[in-house]
Amino acid sequence: MKALVIRKPQELVIDEINDPNITSEEDVIVQVEACGVCRTDFHLLHGLGFAKYPVIPGHEFVGRIFKMGKLAEKFFKVGQRVVVDPNLPCFLCEWCRKGYINLCLNPINIGVNKDGAFAEFVKVNVKQCYIIPEDVPKEVAILAEPLSCVIHGVETANVEKDEDILIVGGGPIGIIFYKVFHEILKMENVEIVEINTVRIELAQKIGVKNVSVLPAKDKYDVIIETSGTLDGFNLGITHLRPRGRLVQFGVADKEVKGEVPLYEMYKNELKILGSFVNPYTMQKAVKILRDNIDIFKGIVTKEISLEELENLLKDSKSVTNDLKIMVKII
Repeated sequence: MKALVIRKPQELVIDEINDPNITSEEDVIVQVEACGVCRTDFHLLHGLGFAKYPVIPGHEFVGRIFKMGKLAEKFFKVGQRVVVDPNLPCFLCEWCRKGYINLCLNPINIGVNKDGAFAEFVKVNVKQCYIIPEDVPKEVAILAEPLSCVIHGVETANVEKDEDILIVGGGPIGIIFYKVFHEILKMENVEIVEINTVRIELAQKIGVKNVSVLPAKDKYDVIIETSGTLDGFNLGITHLRPRGRLVQFGVADKEVKGEVPLYEMYKNELKILGSFVNPYTMQKAVKILRDNIDIFKGIVTKEISLEELENLLKDSKSVTNDLKIMVKII
Protein backbone atom coordinates (compact mmCIF):
# COMPACT_ATOMS: atom_id res chain seq x y z
CA MET A 1 0.00 0.00 0.00
CA LYS A 2 0.99 3.64 -0.41
CA ALA A 3 1.74 5.54 2.79
CA LEU A 4 3.46 8.67 4.05
CA VAL A 5 6.18 7.56 6.46
CA ILE A 6 8.23 9.67 8.86
CA ARG A 7 11.36 7.54 9.06
CA LYS A 8 12.92 9.72 11.74
CA PRO A 9 12.66 13.39 12.74
CA GLN A 10 13.12 15.63 9.67
CA GLU A 11 12.87 12.71 7.23
CA LEU A 12 9.62 11.75 5.53
CA VAL A 13 8.82 9.92 2.32
CA ILE A 14 5.87 8.47 0.43
CA ASP A 15 6.58 4.78 0.15
CA GLU A 16 5.09 1.46 -0.92
CA ILE A 17 4.88 -0.75 2.18
CA ASN A 18 3.14 -3.98 3.15
CA ASP A 19 -0.56 -3.90 3.98
CA PRO A 20 -1.28 -4.43 7.70
CA ASN A 21 -2.29 -7.97 8.68
CA ILE A 22 -4.65 -9.44 11.27
CA THR A 23 -2.50 -10.69 14.16
CA SER A 24 -5.05 -10.55 16.99
CA GLU A 25 -8.72 -11.40 17.33
CA GLU A 26 -9.32 -7.76 18.33
CA ASP A 27 -7.69 -6.33 15.18
CA VAL A 28 -9.65 -4.30 12.64
CA ILE A 29 -8.17 -3.25 9.29
CA VAL A 30 -9.73 0.02 8.13
CA GLN A 31 -9.54 1.18 4.53
CA VAL A 32 -8.98 4.91 4.92
CA GLU A 33 -11.33 7.30 3.18
CA ALA A 34 -9.85 10.58 4.41
CA CYS A 35 -7.74 11.95 7.27
CA GLY A 36 -7.40 15.42 8.77
CA VAL A 37 -4.08 17.16 9.26
CA CYS A 38 -3.28 18.07 12.86
CA ARG A 39 -0.51 20.08 14.52
CA THR A 40 0.67 16.80 16.04
CA ASP A 41 1.68 15.69 12.55
CA PHE A 42 4.04 18.67 12.29
CA HIS A 43 5.44 17.99 15.76
CA LEU A 44 6.11 14.39 14.70
CA LEU A 45 8.21 15.50 11.76
CA HIS A 46 10.31 17.77 13.94
CA GLY A 47 10.66 15.18 16.72
CA LEU A 48 8.18 14.12 19.38
CA GLY A 49 9.45 12.50 22.57
CA PHE A 50 6.84 9.76 22.93
CA ALA A 51 6.69 8.88 19.22
CA LYS A 52 8.11 5.64 17.81
CA TYR A 53 9.92 6.02 14.50
CA PRO A 54 9.51 5.08 11.74
CA VAL A 55 5.82 5.90 11.90
CA ILE A 56 2.91 6.69 9.61
CA PRO A 57 1.21 9.82 11.01
CA GLY A 58 -2.49 10.66 10.82
CA HIS A 59 -5.11 10.15 13.53
CA GLU A 60 -8.26 12.09 12.51
CA PHE A 61 -9.80 9.69 10.02
CA VAL A 62 -12.84 7.96 8.59
CA GLY A 63 -12.90 4.73 6.63
CA ARG A 64 -14.51 1.35 6.12
CA ILE A 65 -13.83 -1.95 7.81
CA PHE A 66 -11.88 -4.10 5.34
CA LYS A 67 -11.26 -7.17 7.49
CA MET A 68 -11.03 -8.06 11.17
CA GLY A 69 -10.28 -10.67 13.79
CA LYS A 70 -12.75 -13.14 15.31
CA LEU A 71 -13.65 -11.08 18.39
CA ALA A 72 -14.17 -7.93 16.33
CA GLU A 73 -16.61 -9.82 14.11
CA LYS A 74 -19.00 -10.02 17.07
CA PHE A 75 -19.39 -6.23 17.08
CA PHE A 76 -18.90 -5.03 13.50
CA LYS A 77 -19.32 -6.08 9.90
CA VAL A 78 -17.01 -5.77 6.92
CA GLY A 79 -17.92 -2.66 4.93
CA GLN A 80 -19.23 -0.65 7.88
CA ARG A 81 -18.12 2.97 7.92
CA VAL A 82 -16.27 3.97 11.07
CA VAL A 83 -14.35 6.74 12.75
CA VAL A 84 -11.62 5.77 15.19
CA ASP A 85 -10.51 6.99 18.60
CA PRO A 86 -6.73 7.06 18.13
CA ASN A 87 -6.02 6.73 21.85
CA LEU A 88 -6.12 3.26 23.41
CA PRO A 89 -5.33 3.12 27.14
CA CYS A 90 -3.83 0.09 28.87
CA PHE A 91 -6.64 -0.06 31.50
CA LEU A 92 -4.05 -1.43 33.96
CA CYS A 93 -1.94 1.49 35.21
CA GLU A 94 -2.91 3.50 38.29
CA TRP A 95 -4.47 6.34 36.27
CA CYS A 96 -6.58 4.00 34.16
CA ARG A 97 -7.72 2.20 37.34
CA LYS A 98 -8.80 5.57 38.75
CA GLY A 99 -10.83 6.28 35.60
CA TYR A 100 -8.49 8.85 34.06
CA ILE A 101 -7.77 6.94 30.88
CA ASN A 102 -6.45 10.06 29.12
CA LEU A 103 -3.56 10.05 31.63
CA CYS A 104 -2.67 6.41 30.90
CA LEU A 105 1.01 5.63 31.44
CA ASN A 106 1.13 3.06 28.61
CA PRO A 107 -1.12 4.35 25.83
CA ILE A 108 -1.24 3.32 22.21
CA ASN A 109 -1.59 6.47 20.11
CA ILE A 110 -2.38 5.83 16.47
CA GLY A 111 -0.30 8.03 14.25
CA VAL A 112 2.26 8.69 17.00
CA ASN A 113 3.60 5.47 18.52
CA LYS A 114 1.67 3.18 16.15
CA ASP A 115 1.13 3.55 12.41
CA GLY A 116 -1.66 5.95 11.49
CA ALA A 117 -3.98 6.85 8.65
CA PHE A 118 -1.95 8.73 6.05
CA ALA A 119 -2.06 5.43 4.21
CA GLU A 120 -4.49 3.25 2.28
CA PHE A 121 -5.07 0.95 5.26
CA VAL A 122 -4.56 1.19 9.02
CA LYS A 123 -4.81 -1.45 11.75
CA VAL A 124 -6.71 -0.53 14.93
CA ASN A 125 -8.23 -2.27 17.93
CA VAL A 126 -11.95 -3.04 17.86
CA LYS A 127 -12.37 -0.95 21.03
CA GLN A 128 -11.39 2.13 19.04
CA CYS A 129 -14.07 1.87 16.32
CA TYR A 130 -17.31 3.88 16.20
CA ILE A 131 -19.91 3.56 13.44
CA ILE A 132 -20.54 6.79 11.52
CA PRO A 133 -23.60 7.08 9.25
CA GLU A 134 -23.26 7.07 5.47
CA ASP A 135 -24.82 10.54 5.13
CA VAL A 136 -22.10 12.24 7.19
CA PRO A 137 -19.71 13.67 4.57
CA LYS A 138 -16.05 12.78 4.97
CA GLU A 139 -15.12 16.43 5.63
CA VAL A 140 -17.44 16.33 8.66
CA ALA A 141 -16.67 12.75 9.74
CA ILE A 142 -12.94 13.48 10.15
CA LEU A 143 -13.85 16.03 12.83
CA ALA A 144 -14.98 13.28 15.22
CA GLU A 145 -11.65 13.01 17.04
CA PRO A 146 -10.97 16.76 17.40
CA LEU A 147 -14.59 17.28 18.43
CA SER A 148 -14.25 14.56 21.08
CA CYS A 149 -11.26 16.45 22.52
CA VAL A 150 -13.22 19.71 22.45
CA ILE A 151 -16.08 18.06 24.33
CA HIS A 152 -13.65 17.14 27.11
CA GLY A 153 -12.49 20.76 27.16
CA VAL A 154 -16.08 21.99 27.41
CA GLU A 155 -16.79 19.57 30.26
CA THR A 156 -13.59 20.68 32.01
CA ALA A 157 -14.63 24.35 31.80
CA ASN A 158 -18.01 23.59 33.43
CA VAL A 159 -19.62 26.69 31.91
CA GLU A 160 -22.91 28.11 33.17
CA LYS A 161 -25.50 29.43 30.72
CA ASP A 162 -25.06 33.16 31.29
CA GLU A 163 -21.26 33.24 31.54
CA ASP A 164 -19.01 35.14 29.13
CA ILE A 165 -16.63 32.92 27.14
CA LEU A 166 -13.53 33.96 25.19
CA ILE A 167 -11.83 31.47 22.86
CA VAL A 168 -8.22 32.37 22.14
CA GLY A 169 -7.36 31.21 18.63
CA GLY A 170 -9.59 31.00 15.55
CA GLY A 171 -8.16 27.88 13.97
CA PRO A 172 -10.23 24.72 13.48
CA ILE A 173 -10.19 23.84 17.19
CA GLY A 174 -11.27 27.33 18.24
CA ILE A 175 -14.10 27.24 15.73
CA ILE A 176 -15.25 23.81 16.90
CA PHE A 177 -15.34 25.17 20.47
CA TYR A 178 -17.42 28.11 19.24
CA LYS A 179 -19.81 25.80 17.38
CA VAL A 180 -20.30 23.61 20.45
CA PHE A 181 -20.82 26.47 22.88
CA HIS A 182 -22.93 28.71 20.64
CA GLU A 183 -24.79 26.37 18.27
CA ILE A 184 -25.03 23.09 20.21
CA LEU A 185 -25.31 24.36 23.79
CA LYS A 186 -27.04 27.62 22.74
CA MET A 187 -24.82 29.91 24.78
CA GLU A 188 -25.01 33.53 23.65
CA ASN A 189 -21.91 35.17 25.10
CA VAL A 190 -19.16 33.46 23.09
CA GLU A 191 -16.30 35.21 21.27
CA ILE A 192 -13.15 34.23 19.40
CA VAL A 193 -10.03 36.35 19.33
CA GLU A 194 -7.69 35.65 16.38
CA ILE A 195 -4.72 37.65 15.07
CA ASN A 196 -4.86 36.25 11.50
CA THR A 197 -7.35 38.28 9.47
CA VAL A 198 -7.61 35.55 6.81
CA ARG A 199 -8.81 33.09 9.43
CA ILE A 200 -11.23 35.70 10.76
CA GLU A 201 -12.78 35.93 7.30
CA LEU A 202 -12.94 32.13 6.99
CA ALA A 203 -14.63 31.88 10.40
CA GLN A 204 -17.18 34.52 9.47
CA LYS A 205 -18.04 32.66 6.25
CA ILE A 206 -19.11 29.60 8.24
CA GLY A 207 -21.29 31.44 10.72
CA VAL A 208 -18.95 32.65 13.47
CA LYS A 209 -20.40 36.06 14.32
CA ASN A 210 -18.21 37.17 17.21
CA VAL A 211 -14.60 36.95 16.03
CA SER A 212 -12.07 39.76 16.02
CA VAL A 213 -8.41 40.66 16.50
CA LEU A 214 -8.96 41.99 20.03
CA PRO A 215 -11.32 40.92 22.84
CA ALA A 216 -14.55 42.89 22.89
CA LYS A 217 -14.73 42.88 26.70
CA ASP A 218 -12.25 43.48 29.49
CA LYS A 219 -13.08 40.38 31.55
CA TYR A 220 -14.57 36.91 30.98
CA ASP A 221 -15.77 34.06 33.14
CA VAL A 222 -14.14 31.39 30.98
CA ILE A 223 -11.12 31.54 28.68
CA ILE A 224 -10.42 28.63 26.32
CA GLU A 225 -6.80 28.89 25.17
CA THR A 226 -6.40 26.98 21.90
CA SER A 227 -3.35 28.62 20.32
CA GLY A 228 -0.73 26.90 22.48
CA THR A 229 1.27 30.13 22.61
CA LEU A 230 2.64 32.15 25.50
CA ASP A 231 0.91 35.24 24.12
CA GLY A 232 -2.39 33.38 24.10
CA PHE A 233 -1.95 32.26 27.69
CA ASN A 234 -0.95 35.73 28.86
CA LEU A 235 -3.96 37.28 27.15
CA GLY A 236 -6.24 34.75 28.79
CA ILE A 237 -4.90 34.99 32.33
CA THR A 238 -5.21 38.80 32.31
CA HIS A 239 -8.84 38.76 31.13
CA LEU A 240 -10.38 36.59 33.84
CA ARG A 241 -13.13 37.78 36.14
CA PRO A 242 -13.13 36.75 39.81
CA ARG A 243 -13.70 32.98 39.99
CA GLY A 244 -12.82 32.76 36.31
CA ARG A 245 -11.40 29.62 34.70
CA LEU A 246 -8.72 29.37 32.04
CA VAL A 247 -8.66 26.05 30.17
CA GLN A 248 -5.27 25.42 28.57
CA PHE A 249 -6.26 23.35 25.54
CA GLY A 250 -3.64 24.38 22.98
CA VAL A 251 -0.41 22.38 22.91
CA ALA A 252 2.57 24.55 23.82
CA ASP A 253 6.19 23.65 23.24
CA LYS A 254 7.47 21.77 26.26
CA GLU A 255 9.99 24.44 27.27
CA VAL A 256 7.46 27.32 27.27
CA LYS A 257 6.77 28.70 30.76
CA GLY A 258 3.95 31.13 31.52
CA GLU A 259 3.81 33.67 34.32
CA VAL A 260 0.90 33.45 36.73
CA PRO A 261 -0.28 36.51 38.72
CA LEU A 262 -0.26 34.76 42.08
CA TYR A 263 -1.88 37.56 44.08
CA GLU A 264 -4.81 37.88 41.64
CA MET A 265 -5.13 34.10 41.56
CA TYR A 266 -5.37 34.04 45.36
CA LYS A 267 -7.60 37.08 45.79
CA ASN A 268 -9.96 36.39 42.87
CA GLU A 269 -10.02 32.60 43.20
CA LEU A 270 -8.88 32.07 39.62
CA LYS A 271 -8.42 28.57 38.20
CA ILE A 272 -6.08 27.25 35.51
CA LEU A 273 -7.21 23.90 34.12
CA GLY A 274 -5.57 21.58 31.62
CA SER A 275 -7.57 19.60 29.06
CA PHE A 276 -5.89 16.60 27.45
CA VAL A 277 -7.40 14.47 24.66
CA ASN A 278 -10.75 12.72 24.85
CA PRO A 279 -11.66 10.42 27.76
CA TYR A 280 -15.03 8.76 27.12
CA THR A 281 -16.18 11.46 24.67
CA MET A 282 -15.87 9.83 21.24
CA GLN A 283 -19.43 8.47 21.18
CA LYS A 284 -20.73 11.91 22.17
CA ALA A 285 -18.81 13.44 19.28
CA VAL A 286 -20.25 10.97 16.78
CA LYS A 287 -23.80 11.74 17.95
CA ILE A 288 -23.27 15.50 17.72
CA LEU A 289 -21.89 15.22 14.17
CA ARG A 290 -24.66 12.82 13.13
CA ASP A 291 -27.38 15.18 14.36
CA ASN A 292 -25.78 18.49 13.29
CA ILE A 293 -24.05 17.89 9.96
CA ASP A 294 -24.65 21.38 8.55
CA ILE A 295 -23.22 23.12 11.62
CA PHE A 296 -19.82 21.55 11.02
CA LYS A 297 -19.63 21.98 7.25
CA GLY A 298 -17.00 24.45 6.05
CA ILE A 299 -14.41 23.80 8.76
CA VAL A 300 -12.42 21.80 6.21
CA THR A 301 -11.20 24.47 3.81
CA LYS A 302 -8.77 22.46 1.68
CA GLU A 303 -8.55 18.90 0.34
CA ILE A 304 -5.14 17.56 -0.70
CA SER A 305 -3.43 14.34 -1.79
CA LEU A 306 -0.75 12.34 0.02
CA GLU A 307 1.82 13.80 -2.35
CA GLU A 308 0.74 17.33 -1.47
CA LEU A 309 0.83 16.44 2.23
CA GLU A 310 4.52 15.57 1.93
CA ASN A 311 5.30 19.17 0.97
CA LEU A 312 2.80 20.65 3.42
CA LEU A 313 4.38 18.99 6.47
CA LYS A 314 7.76 20.49 5.58
CA ASP A 315 6.36 24.01 5.93
CA SER A 316 4.17 24.54 9.00
CA LYS A 317 3.43 28.15 7.97
CA SER A 318 1.61 26.87 4.90
CA VAL A 319 -1.46 25.98 6.99
CA THR A 320 -1.96 29.33 8.71
CA ASN A 321 -4.35 30.68 6.08
CA ASP A 322 -6.61 27.62 6.15
CA LEU A 323 -8.79 26.02 8.81
CA LYS A 324 -8.79 22.20 8.69
CA ILE A 325 -6.90 20.53 5.84
CA MET A 326 -8.03 17.06 4.80
CA VAL A 327 -6.08 14.39 2.95
CA LYS A 328 -8.25 12.34 0.61
CA ILE A 329 -7.07 8.74 0.40
CA ILE A 330 -9.89 7.18 -1.67
